[in-house]
Amino acid sequence: MAHPIHDSFDDITTGLVKFLLDIRENMQMTIAHQSHGL
Repeated sequence: MAHPIHDSFDDITTGLVKFLLDIRENMQMTIAHQSHGL
């Protein structure tokens, strides 16, 4: 028996984690790019 609320919560959590990791990666690349340009 599936639990739709639990499944959607897992999807949201997974999406949020990926979103945060993408932001972190973008920030690191931006910082590296700026420091390289200095």
